[in-house]
Amino acid sequence: MPGELFDVVDESDNVVGRELGSVSLQKGLLHRAIATLLFDSHGRLYIQKRAGDMTFYPGHWSISCTGHVSAGETYSEAARREMKEELDLDCDLVEVTKFQTPKWDVGGLVEWEYIVVFEGHSENPEVSLSDETTEGKFVPLEEFKRLLRSLPEKFTPDSLLAFEHYTVAKAR
Repeated sequence: MPGELFDVVDESDNVVGRELGSVSLQKGLLHRAIATLLFDSHGRLYIQKRAGDMTFYPGHWSISCTGHVSAGETYSEAARREMKEELDLDCDLVEVTKFQTPKWDVGGLVEWEYIVVFEGHSENPEVSLSDETTEGKFVPLEEFKRLLRSLPEKFTPDSLLAFEHYTVAKAR
């Protein structure tokens, strides 16, 4: 992210400018991100534990794949790129929902995002860990829900919100 450009957006998710990602976070500018839930053929959800040197929420669990949308990139392009970078996987993704996060102040940096949530399915995915993660595993959906209820502090806030919005959207 150090040299990565973000599209800065307004409250309606219209692009109003471009800024370095680091500057966007220092100034608390609204920008775009993705969150993807990857399921295997048994309906289990892939979750990953963030590396200890990550800027945001080191050592926390996250849903399958999350990341920022680069300037000029669509949400869908970003989701596919992040899936390849983080999991070394390529599969079809379906957009499920979109929401705006609150402003999260994390160590003097402010995450404020529009997040589009995607869903992907892969029969027998062979997931590779990236340097951003220390552990990853497929868990039954009911176990994941139980973990969120009993240990929400172990998960990144964007994962908690993304899953909440995903659940509401899928119930419609």
